[in-house]
Parts: sequence; C-alpha cells; structure tokens
Amino acid sequence: MKDNPLVKVLNAAARLKAFGASNDSLASEELCFGLVAELRKRWNGVLWHNPDPTPEEQRIVEELTGKRFLYRRVGYDERLTRITAIIRY
Repeated sequence: MKDNPLVKVLNAAARLKAFGASNDSLASEELCFGLVAELRKRWNGVLWHNPDPTPEEQRIVEELTGKRFLYRRVGYDERLTRITAIIRY
C-alpha cells in the first residue's frame, strides 16, 4: 500500500500541512498537489457507502461490531481498536 501513488500524495500533503514547508521527498510534487485538488472536487471523503446491504453483508457487519482488533502501523506503533458503530449515511 505504501507504493500506492494516492497514498504518497496524501502523506506528502499531510506533511506539508503539518510543517508548512515543501521538501524534496515527493517526485512531481506539483502534479501530486493537482491530483489532490482534483480528488477533493470528486470525492466526499466517505470510504464506503452501502445503504442497502445484502443479508450476508449485514450478518458480517453485526458480527464485527463490538469486536476488538489490533491496529498495527508497521515500524511505528500498534493499539487495540474496536468497531463500535456502523454509521449510515
């Protein structure tokens, strides 16, 4: 996933926003910022929208809700997390 161009763009944009300065860690920086601007126009930020799940999907949602998972960021940290609610849009 770290080689995904979109992930690189979003990570670079977050770094620049946090530190307020440009750096040379991102090839084609202007192109990437243009892609982020286009993404903002086309995407509302919702990762998944499924207003009418199938019975199997609903069963999986119910099975996972309330379960604990280990969220591990390789080379950084890890922590337990829990799916507490399914938000319907």
